[in-house]
Amino acid sequence: HEMSDDFNLSSAEQSALTKAATNLAAARKDFTAAEAEVSRLVQMGVGLRHTKSGDFDERSSLGKRLNLLLPQARSKSYLCKRQVSIAEATVKENTHPFSGVIA
Repeated sequence: HEMSDDFNLSSAEQSALTKAATNLAAARKDFTAAEAEVSRLVQMGVGLRHTKSGDFDERSSLGKRLNLLLPQARSKSYLCKRQVSIAEATVKENTHPFSGVIA
């Protein structure tokens, strides 16, 4: 029986898959860093009072600073999570169904 390369990835497909995998790794790294920043900020505010709205009490400078930094950090985390899901979809799209490569 002859061997067929019909099911193998072409060089263009292979380079697209490699680029997508690299982008996925970078997006996961950014997401991990953003989640760590959110966790660090939340941990800083463990002993602080909260207002009825859930914000930190702004009578302390730490409370004021956390009220400014925490929403920004959470927003960045959500953005990074979205980028990870987009990168995962790109990797899955570039993966040939018969190539044996699992995303």
